[in-house]
Amino acid sequence: MTELQIKERYERKAYRIIQYHIKDMLLAIPLGNVGIGTYEALIASNITDAKVKAMLVEIYYTIGKQAKKRFKIDKPKNILFNDEFLQEVLNFLNSSESGAKILSIQQTLIKTVVDQIKPFAKDEISLSELRDLIYRIASKSGTYYKWQALRIAVTETTTASNFAKFQEAQKSNLQLLKFWVSLKDKRVRHDHEIENGQRAELNEPFVMADGRELMYAGDPQGGASQVINCRCTIRFEAKRDKEGNLIYKV
Repeated sequence: MTELQIKERYERKAYRIIQYHIKDMLLAIPLGNVGIGTYEALIASNITDAKVKAMLVEIYYTIGKQAKKRFKIDKPKNILFNDEFLQEVLNFLNSSESGAKILSIQQTLIKTVVDQIKPFAKDEISLSELRDLIYRIASKSGTYYKWQALRIAVTETTTASNFAKFQEAQKSNLQLLKFWVSLKDKRVRHDHEIENGQRAELNEPFVMADGRELMYAGDPQGGASQVINCRCTIRFEAKRDKEGNLIYKV
């Protein structure tokens, strides 16, 4: 499979996870308490940071497991693979950078749903009509918040897969170099296109054209301008000495 095909497969899986979680959040709204003056607060109280984090945990764990399995460079066997990786995901999502990401996704989802309702939430609308509208939006995820879900899927699969590969590279018995890889199509942003092929030591950052530093494509330390809608990936290459022999970690 090409990198593009792999990325598209990851995005489809993530999109389904996102749709499920958003629908679950919205269907939990107590419609009996909904009114013109309360619907925004009720939506906000059901799209919580804890629920957004749970959504990301499932995305990172699901996509990351697949990405880690594709990592073929020499590393020790780990019979506790799944438990260890889940803890890595949880630690990552507890970081300050991930906390800002979770808050941003939470606020964006709240605004997206509220903006779907506002044009219809006039004083003359009946409570039953308002409740039906909210239920319809919650139920038809492919219609009302499809594009927001797609954007999250694109961005988070990039971060999830590259985070997982970077974590796995740390465990290799070999000294590694890493390379930035763009998908080389018309959707690639210009500064990521020119970064294609950039090389860095495993534990040194890629330095982007704007001066931002990322350990891997999708690294939240790069900020929204470098991460949102990024579809790039990274690859690794084992170091060799002058005779062509692999160099192992000391």
